Amino acid sequence: MDNIKISASKVQVYYGDNHAIKDVDVQIKDKTVTAFIGPSGCGKSTFLRCLNRMNDTIDICRVEGDILIDGEDIYDRRVDPVQLRAKVGMMFQKPNPFPKSIYDNVAYGPRIHGLARSKTDLDEIVEKSLRRAAIWDEVKDRLTAPGTGLSGGQQQRLCIARAVATEPEVLLMDEPCSALDPIATAQVEELIEELRQSYAVVIVTHSMQQAARVSQNTAFFHLGSLVEYGDTNQIFTKPSDPRTESYITGRIG
Repeated sequence: MDNIKISASKVQVYYGDNHAIKDVDVQIKDKTVTAFIGPSGCGKSTFLRCLNRMNDTIDICRVEGDILIDGEDIYDRRVDPVQLRAKVGMMFQKPNPFPKSIYDNVAYGPRIHGLARSKTDLDEIVEKSLRRAAIWDEVKDRLTAPGTGLSGGQQQRLCIARAVATEPEVLLMDEPCSALDPIATAQVEELIEELRQSYAVVIVTHSMQQAARVSQNTAFFHLGSLVEYGDTNQIFTKPSDPRTESYITGRIG
């Protein structure tokens, strides 16, 4: 497969004695939206968090196997997880802006990573990031107002702006629309379509309709295993594994 951005092989995740992810192999393409679907508790969010080492923050969690981004092992001990998370941005279920101004939410990453040489540079990064997240026009006159004062959908787009401000290459989204109303969901989905022109986007979603709308590739997880992975249309119309078909037709949930 060409233009592979992330390559995972034989990934195992343990929480203490619980074997949460079993033998996952997956290749994620650049400039593509890849959706992870499957019943609750099947491991899709756990696997997503392996891709930027968020599981490192959980004491009892152990990750085995290989995960490469652009051919580099992200679990190599020389890799700084903080730098890695600048390259692999993440959005969560509930928008979580910092209790700071809209401007400072976006400027935070570029500041700590030294990406701006001057206030002018920083202003440019903030504007560009807010434009990329399709929220600039709504907030440009109140950049000093707290990010927490925005609506849920605006907060989620602010979190996307915050993630893209560090010039990442991969964006991970863990059910980014589950706390949003239908209009805000449609705005974020439209944004995901635009973002994939620049990034590899991986989205965990409990909504099969959303996966079908926004992704080009889909991975179906069940009980900690990756059951099937392929072109989204094919997964939804002609799945090769009976478990995938059962899930898609609503027989297992």
